[in-house]
Amino acid sequence: MKWHLPGLLSLSVLVSGCSWFSSNEQPLPQLPQYQPTESWQVLWDETTGEGTSDLDLRLQPQADANNVYTVDFEGQFEARSLKNGALVWRFETEKPVTGGLGISEKSLFAGTSDAEVLAINIVDGKLAWRSAVSSEVLARPLAVKGVVIVQTIDGKLFGLDANDGKQLWLQDRSVPVLSLRGTASPILADDSVVASFADGRIAAFNPVSGNLIWEKRVSVPSGRTEFERLVDVDSDPVWFSPLLLASSFQGNAIALDYRNGQTLWQRSASVYSHAAAAKGSYVIAEETGKVRALDLNSGATRWVQDKLQGRHLGAVVATEQGFLVSDVEGWLHLLSADDGRLLASIEVDDKGLAAAPKLVKQGVLVYGKSGVLALIKLVNKAPSRAYKQSI
Repeated sequence: MKWHLPGLLSLSVLVSGCSWFSSNEQPLPQLPQYQPTESWQVLWDETTGEGTSDLDLRLQPQADANNVYTVDFEGQFEARSLKNGALVWRFETEKPVTGGLGISEKSLFAGTSDAEVLAINIVDGKLAWRSAVSSEVLARPLAVKGVVIVQTIDGKLFGLDANDGKQLWLQDRSVPVLSLRGTASPILADDSVVASFADGRIAAFNPVSGNLIWEKRVSVPSGRTEFERLVDVDSDPVWFSPLLLASSFQGNAIALDYRNGQTLWQRSASVYSHAAAAKGSYVIAEETGKVRALDLNSGATRWVQDKLQGRHLGAVVATEQGFLVSDVEGWLHLLSADDGRLLASIEVDDKGLAAAPKLVKQGVLVYGKSGVLALIKLVNKAPSRAYKQSI
């Protein structure tokens, strides 16, 4: 039987550094004091669905040229105008969605806790098809070359036909007895699909045939207890050609050649949330709450931001202005790409963010756990009145 944290209450204190333990065990450190140099402008905000129902689900919004798309835990899909947030369509599936959203030109894709994948027509929001898989889906499906790649919590990777949901291929990996409750989402690296697994491995596959191209360990389990041997790769891989970057819990941050899986460098790290690469750095939010920038060429530390320690950090996202990182209280912080200093902060949702912010041409889409959806953008000036901003 596979155990997932935080399903076992007796183990929840042990992994209190993880974002889902928001923190009834001990008070959070106060927000750091600093002088913002930039501020946020809220272009619009709306409430869309019920969010993630206080669960740690990575339900990231998706967008095309005109609309932003969301899904909540209860299976309510919505399309809203990127221009002003106005509702375009809404569709209620009454399915418990735990993994999403994936997007193609025609459809949205999401996985459920009931081991199904749903395809929703992007034009009118109607259900196009549903397909059964082997277990719960926590990862965002990936649509590429007419195939929907879906990863389940039991270590399986499915290739489904994007038109009708028919299974095209299956890859199966063993899973450890104990793992964190989370699954990294598959990504596209050139013509390969790269997926990460709970046993500390990362692998590249042909998206059409499902054939294995290469496989590599990010971290090797060590220690006497099952907890000490946790090396889940729950952070999405990052493709920064020719580098493929990955990081694991209680393991390593690693840079590989995406074409063959050859290791270029690795550094000890413990990471459970998504990382980002830009401007010469691979930036990770460590389990401790430190944000660390590693040099893309060597893996050496370029800078460390330690003022957010203990605030249970979420995904790191690269922007032109710097790196975004959220905390468990729903604050979104902008860090300088040069030295990691704090530049601006805004409170999105006091329940936390439901997933990584989504970059669009107009700004940044943020989706909170209580269902708050907002489009915000940075303006190059310090806040005129308030030290900290809120939506």
